[in-house]
Amino acid sequence: MVNQGKRDDGALSATASMGSSASATLNLDEYEARALPWRRQLVRTGELLPVLELLELLRDAHPRESLPDVASLCAVEVDGENYLPAFYARSSARLRSLLDVTRRLSPRSGWSAFYFFTLPNAALGGISPLEALEKSDARDDIRLRWKVEALAADQPSR
Repeated sequence: MVNQGKRDDGALSATASMGSSASATLNLDEYEARALPWRRQLVRTGELLPVLELLELLRDAHPRESLPDVASLCAVEVDGENYLPAFYARSSARLRSLLDVTRRLSPRSGWSAFYFFTLPNAALGGISPLEALEKSDARDDIRLRWKVEALAADQPSR
């Protein structure tokens, strides 16, 4: 169980209970500060794109489909600017599959959704949900897609 709050010094913190007597405290401000260089690198390498740039890529990649509402995508913030994951436009998975899973992840934070898509998952044989969607769409394996959607639906809200 995670309890969030403000410490006496004003910093955000979270305490996670790990059993009857053990607990760990995570300073969320420290976590954000440590994550910032990696997040900036995602922008520099093009894994995160400015909103308008991603929409333009989507328009070019999927000319016959109506563009998704930006609010329905897992937007993230880096240095006060909003970005969207490039995988929406560059993945070999069908856009519809990505949007269906993103919808199931709602109302989670953009970073939570980004991690869900990109980190390996043991329930998927050690591959990421994004990789699983790419495989399922390439092979028309609806069962693998359903597994990813079920995992997304079971993700705890943040």
